[in-house]
Formats: sequence, structure tokens, C-alpha cells
Amino acid sequence: MLYGDTDSVFLSNPSKDQMKNISEWSKKELDLDLEEEKTYQFLALSQRKKNYVGIYKDTKYVDIKGLVAKKKNTPDFIKEIFFELLVILKEITNNEEFKQAKQRIIELVREGLKKIGKPDAFSLEDYAINIALQKKLSDYNKVMPQHVSAAIELKKVTGKDYQKGETISIIKTKGSGGAKALELAKLQDIDPAKYRELLKSALEQVLDALGISFEEIKGIKKMDAFF
Repeated sequence: MLYGDTDSVFLSNPSKDQMKNISEWSKKELDLDLEEEKTYQFLALSQRKKNYVGIYKDTKYVDIKGLVAKKKNTPDFIKEIFFELLVILKEITNNEEFKQAKQRIIELVREGLKKIGKPDAFSLEDYAINIALQKKLSDYNKVMPQHVSAAIELKKVTGKDYQKGETISIIKTKGSGGAKALELAKLQDIDPAKYRELLKSALEQVLDALGISFEEIKGIKKMDAFF
């Protein structure tokens, strides 16, 4: 057994008899019905609970648990890097291909980190974070999240009182405010450090399952590389 959870187990190349035996044992001892649900041609397990990357057998479909990068408010440049990562993963069928893919993924993310803030890399819109208002703008009076403060500044220019459910696009910026409305920001306003952290947060669970750390991406070798 590779991994077990509340109502599932991951098995490495089990025979039909082994599958039958574990199903019968589970029913008898735990009153839990187990049946085959997924078969992967490649699987990378993380030490984090319920976090893994699998490629379904005889397909190019990637199954990822612990997914952050596809959230609606994720900047487009991060989504672009993430989907390029998926293209690489889809080619893996064995451990040798995994080793090659791992290095390509490290280079992909490393290059993405280098591009952040460069004028000829991503557009201003690629950095936008889209967040919906939970109530109309005029009803905010105590807690002011960044997107609300940005919308208030935007209202001064447009005269519009933004309503509940409307989406405000913000850019993470340097300085005390920390964010500006997309419409009021310039490319030189962005805070590269904040976007590097967003990229790390979006990808680290997937990278962790692949055995890749951000220290490794930055060129810092793991201790076990010296032994």
C-alpha cells in the first residue's frame, strides 16, 4: 500500500486477487465497501494529506488534489504557468520521463519567477486579481479589504457606486495601500515580491507532490544532494 485515507487506499500494481482480498477484508472488518475507482499510469504522492498528482492510465488526463492555481481570483500569468506545467505532466508514463519532466518544471517555474515585473514579459492585465464585492460599496464602513479600498479610489474617478456581486480587479502594489484598481495602475506599480509569493502559494502543493521545493527552483540544493 502506498497511501491510505479515511475511505480510500492507493495500491502499487495490485493483482486481481489482492484487490479481491482487500475488498473482502474491508467489508468484513470495517463494514466499508472498497472498489476500484481510478488507475494511474503515474502517481506522485505528497507528504501532505490528500495532496497528489496522478496521470490516468492510457489517457493524457491529469488528476490533481490540492489545487489552488485554478481559482477564479488567480492572476492570469500564474494560470498560464500552471497549464504549461500540466502539459509537461501529461507526457509522463514512467520514472525516467518523470525525472526529465521534473527538471523542465523547475526551469518553467524559475523562468516565471524571473519574468515577474519585467516590462516585456507579462501585461498589466496578467497581474489582475478579480474579487467580488460582498455588499455594495457604500455599505463598507469598518473593515476595508484591499479590493474595497481600491474600488473607493476608483469611484472617485468614475463616480460609480459599485454594487454587491460586482467584480473589482486589483493589482498588488508597493507602498502602504498594497493594491490599486486595475484601471488606475501602471505596470511599474506592481510589487514583484508579492506576486512571487502568490506564484509560490498557487503551485507549492502540486510541486510538493512532485518532490520539488522552491529552494530547489531558486537554485538552493537540498541537503541530501551532498550525500
